Amino acid sequence: MQSSRNRLLRYQGVDSDAVNWGWLCDKGRFDFEAVNSDDRLGSPLVRDEGLLLKPATWNDALRRAGAAIRQGIERSGPTGFAVVGGARLTNEDQYAWVKLTKGLIGSDNIDAQLGDGLPAEAVLGLPRATIDDVCRAGGTVLLLGPDPKEELSVLYLRLRHAVLDDGVKLVEMASTRTELTSELAAASLRYRPGHALPVVRALLAGDADDEVGGVAPEAIRAAAELLGDGPLTVVVGRANLAESGRSIAAAAAAIHHTLPDVRFLSALRRANVHGALELGLSPGLLPGRVTLDGGRDWFAERWPTVPAAKGLDTAGILRAAADGKIDTLVLLGADPLADFPDRDLAERGLAGARTVISLDQFLTESVKQADVVLPAAGFAEVDGTTTNLEGRVSTVARKVTPPGTAQSDWMVAADLAHRLSLDLGLESPRQIAQEIEEVAPVFAGLTLDLLATPAGRDGGVVMLPTRRGDGAAAADPAVVAAESADGTTPEVAPAGLLPPTTGVPLPVWTIIDPPSVDAYSLRLVVTRKLYDRGTLVRNSPSLAELAEPATLRLHPQDFDRLGVAAGDDVRITSNRGHVSVPTLPDPGVPRGIAHLHANKAGGRANVLIDGNAPVTDVRVERP
Repeated sequence: MQSSRNRLLRYQGVDSDAVNWGWLCDKGRFDFEAVNSDDRLGSPLVRDEGLLLKPATWNDALRRAGAAIRQGIERSGPTGFAVVGGARLTNEDQYAWVKLTKGLIGSDNIDAQLGDGLPAEAVLGLPRATIDDVCRAGGTVLLLGPDPKEELSVLYLRLRHAVLDDGVKLVEMASTRTELTSELAAASLRYRPGHALPVVRALLAGDADDEVGGVAPEAIRAAAELLGDGPLTVVVGRANLAESGRSIAAAAAAIHHTLPDVRFLSALRRANVHGALELGLSPGLLPGRVTLDGGRDWFAERWPTVPAAKGLDTAGILRAAADGKIDTLVLLGADPLADFPDRDLAERGLAGARTVISLDQFLTESVKQADVVLPAAGFAEVDGTTTNLEGRVSTVARKVTPPGTAQSDWMVAADLAHRLSLDLGLESPRQIAQEIEEVAPVFAGLTLDLLATPAGRDGGVVMLPTRRGDGAAAADPAVVAAESADGTTPEVAPAGLLPPTTGVPLPVWTIIDPPSVDAYSLRLVVTRKLYDRGTLVRNSPSLAELAEPATLRLHPQDFDRLGVAAGDDVRITSNRGHVSVPTLPDPGVPRGIAHLHANKAGGRANVLIDGNAPVTDVRVERP
């Protein structure tokens, strides 16, 4: 990061051999403009008696927020408190909010994913691969996730080099054509939404007599032959927001159970969502990649309390709020109205919560619904660490000061704890990092001091700890240089109680076959583009005009069947709502599929998605 007079001037890609080779995508290069935006929130806002958001002092805003939390706990107990978001925070900020929510208040209703990722148990429970593992010469990669060119651009560049220069073979599973299809993929399996699991099972069997999930048997056999050509790794994520993430998780679990030596690289797109999951910002988990039950005794000796039972994810929180069961809902840099796949549920959830408290940098749609708005410091304005998609922890540094009186998220958590007559016990990012290392042995050795040395220049990958005879635990030394300066692994376990080391077991996901599409409907596919109407793009002038308006993409042969012409404005209707957008013919979209991009101007796709269903079907007609 380069700056002058307390304003950012440019970002440049850090040359990390293990991650990006110095590459930086254009979105990452130019979204520094959002940090400098005049629209940044610089002072608190509170809703007055006339239901308008008005400027307030920090003392007044925190007093209102603290009183709402206290009264909510008195009314409904800890489960009346819920937190959504947190993926944009540093690891240290995330730990502070996990400790406040789970370790002081005692609620497990907290989730960094906005319903558009994968079950946390799949992300943390599958054997982890690094980016270098995926791109190793002569290997084979199964992509069961989003188009990395649109969602993980630097990973795309690494994959592209691996395929074109190092003999890596790529097999892609997706419901519509992606940029990888024509350029990189040796085989592409176009499966119908909701049928990922049966297609994977057929692929693992290596043969199929009939079509499976819309994929021809000869395509399955050809792809299966490719999978046997070399060491296999799987890149797994959520490509279609209108398809349940559980079906993708079940397909990945099937691969693991059949081929236990295969490793997986997560393709979740949110900034520091992997750090959030590692640190327990998800229901049923505690810091260090352990379950609530598995780590209960360990954390009961380190925190004032531990949640009694597994809580709710974002969908569950919003449903509970819509039913009046959530007294206080905190949004940590989250905009559910724009980002949660089911907008109808997001609207009802925000309306149903008694009090909504938002920590954010901009006045988004969801922030405008809050009762208390607290301005938060963001990237380039805080010190700490983040975790990338392979579990690699690296440092971030404060380069400029935040606007106005915006504060770091951990400081807000500490102040709210004080107003609840509780003590978070956290005083600085460095001290928080030390506490993380002490309470979550999987982070043992990954100290800020190590990351500041030449040995820690590329960060360190957090892997599952190994139990040793002396009761200490450390990150896997074969993967991460997580040793102290004298080469010894720090002792983190007291005499008697061993740290939790079992990791997160994979559950058995029950997958219901999706219903058949009737003669008048199409199956919805919603994918993301690099440039959309997201907060950073909209507030970066160099990027804002790159976001295309919403369009419906159909196979050319579907136009005649539907009675519409290319370019027509059409009405798309589901059991959730409707939008009106123009149409485009696209031979890369299979027949019977309606393809939209998420978070586009002129037609929000999440208006259509039914978050309770494994898939969403729509009807397309002239207005």
